[in-house]
Amino acid sequence: MRGCYRPQSFLPDNYRLRGLCRINLKRYEEAVSDYVKLLEIEPKDESGWHNMTLCYLQLKEYDKAVECIDRMLGYWPQKAPLYTLKAQAYFAQKDTAAAMASIDRALEINPYEGQAWSMRAAVYAGREEYKLAGKRLWIRPYSRCLVRPDIISTVHWRVIISVIYVGR
Repeated sequence: MRGCYRPQSFLPDNYRLRGLCRINLKRYEEAVSDYVKLLEIEPKDESGWHNMTLCYLQLKEYDKAVECIDRMLGYWPQKAPLYTLKAQAYFAQKDTAAAMASIDRALEINPYEGQAWSMRAAVYAGREEYKLAGKRLWIRPYSRCLVRPDIISTVHWRVIISVIYVGR
């Protein structure tokens, strides 16, 4: 029927909004349940998957976060930020090898992905390879800043921390 009110059409927006409200209230378990319901209705809702992943990261349920990211990568395999998010989950678990593999994949897709460069510095710092962290950031992103100056803002503070720690 045309022009007929269908209450089902508003449900995804309601779950999405309620999930955001619960995130703001730091009620992550309840937000996850809203996003699960949202994704039952709209399985390819990118914001729902992303927010549910962030909730799992806040709850320190890293395996579930990685599962969500893998599902998102099934839908959007060429989104570099998803690999960076996956690297954050691995890094939180202290799995620096898997984190670095995800970062490398993100930079393979988009070499200008500022968050991936920043995460790479964090992984090197987590390995206590401060000189390598600073060297990688000084050489690579800054040579690309003529094309994308916004990279400076995302990695600059990590460079500063690495350089200060090394004592250059």
